[in-house]
Amino acid sequence: MRDRITGFGKSRNQQAMWLLRVGLAACFIGHGAFGLIGKTAWLPYFALFGIDGELAQRLMPMVGAVDIAVGLLALFRPTPALLVYAAVWTLFTALLRPVSGEGPAEALERAGNYGLPIVLLTLAGLPGKSGWFRPLMASSAASNGLRAARVAGLLTGVLLAGHGLLAIAGKPLLLGHMSLVGFPPAWMSWFGTAELLLALACWFAPSQPLFFGIVFWKLASESLFLFQGAPVWEFIERGGSYVVPLIAGLLVTRTKPAAAVPRRVISVARAIAVISALAPLPVRLNAQQPLPRASPEVVAEVRAGGFVVACRHAITDHAREDRHPVDFSKPETQRVLSQAGEKQAADLGAALKRLGLPFSDVRSSPYQRTFLSAELMFGAVKADSAFYGSNADKKKKVIAFLSEPAVAGVNRAMVTHQGVLYPLFPMMPNGSIAEGDCILVRPGGTEYTAVAHVKPEDWK
Repeated sequence: MRDRITGFGKSRNQQAMWLLRVGLAACFIGHGAFGLIGKTAWLPYFALFGIDGELAQRLMPMVGAVDIAVGLLALFRPTPALLVYAAVWTLFTALLRPVSGEGPAEALERAGNYGLPIVLLTLAGLPGKSGWFRPLMASSAASNGLRAARVAGLLTGVLLAGHGLLAIAGKPLLLGHMSLVGFPPAWMSWFGTAELLLALACWFAPSQPLFFGIVFWKLASESLFLFQGAPVWEFIERGGSYVVPLIAGLLVTRTKPAAAVPRRVISVARAIAVISALAPLPVRLNAQQPLPRASPEVVAEVRAGGFVVACRHAITDHAREDRHPVDFSKPETQRVLSQAGEKQAADLGAALKRLGLPFSDVRSSPYQRTFLSAELMFGAVKADSAFYGSNADKKKKVIAFLSEPAVAGVNRAMVTHQGVLYPLFPMMPNGSIAEGDCILVRPGGTEYTAVAHVKPEDWK
């Protein structure tokens, strides 16, 4: 006899399948919307395959259109073959992050994305040889619900562990979220540790209140993107982070005691749990040591001249992204500085003036957010198309700007985008150069040496 949910005329398996389809659609449609917009944060991932910034901006809308089509199919006519594609694609895009230097926790934190199609396939069961392209049907078998609950619970723990590790590592984006709700940065490690403990609970003490509480926590924490001014797609794209724990909570009452869980599943969960428990150490998750923060002694050296200061633009208004093709003279076609960004850049300019740091040649990309940042920070600035995009010719010009010896007694400066900076400074993992951050560079004639990472507050 089918298990019924009060108020619903469907079995739990059927209800879970619909929720998973909605979550998968949200994940792909949200991701696809960023492809149509042309999300600049994706540029380093394209660069892994030798695709320069200009070509990447042309390819992003195509990737976005495919993602949206997959999302709509997942909602209205999912098939097992579509779910296999969705699982492979979401796992591939998650793995691009550690490959590009962001650290393994970034891939773990996106377990909700690749978890959605995996749990859906588990719930429906694998089809026969001729059933891969037939519409997906919910199985009423209790065993399918049991397996789906196990997988959803395991993946919920993985995404919590990833998010917790990022919090402990002090991911700048999460620090921004903390400041929105008035928590001091020092509390980040406590929140991260709490999420690791929740992950352990998902693996070894699953319960319906636990998973439903996690759903509430993820909805609340991810909604901070919206309060930070990010597009609504940031919240929608994370559909797996809400739906996977929701499915675990919906189906967990049908699970068997932990002793009945296959030993292989327990072994995997224990291995991940041990790694997660050992990971909250005061070290970075990337293989290379990041640049040290600027000390007063280094800033005193900059006062004597001979450095290049390479900066990312100040804080921007993420409610609007760039529309391609961008008209550099029209703010409405591009993302621009927010009021907080204009203040940040002006404050940085005042701090640089107080420190008496001399600058001669200042370049910026022609985008309004970079040009205005440079103008407020350094004064006279020259727009240069070499400082946006990442094709080989532009990269050579930027490297030459960083490498050429500085005129005695003065410094050079550049204000550009994260997609330009990360390939130039591979020791900095993606996500570590926040808006308003700078890298101090010592030119060496034919090469350059990154000396220090300067946060806006360091100048003060």
